[in-house]
Amino acid sequence: QDVCIRHRFEEDHACVSVEAAVSKALSQVRAAMPRDEFAEAHRTLQKIFGNIVGDPGNEKFRTLKKSNAVVSQKLRHPACVEALKLCGFA
Repeated sequence: QDVCIRHRFEEDHACVSVEAAVSKALSQVRAAMPRDEFAEAHRTLQKIFGNIVGDPGNEKFRTLKKSNAVVSQKLRHPACVEALKLCGFA
């Protein structure tokens, strides 16, 4: 069963799964960024999420510092930030 991400923020809405919302955000990034920058952002997001999936009990993978150079440069596009927020990052 899909979980609606909008239930966290809105009461009256069309339901949207987390997967669909993240996919939409990544599509926006792909359209807005140069190809090489998107590829780097995509690899970075895959690594972040892969670390969590690979070791879900490890708390260090569940936090990102906004001051971190990787986060502030490679994931600077607002849709990258949105994808992270949709997945629980603040």
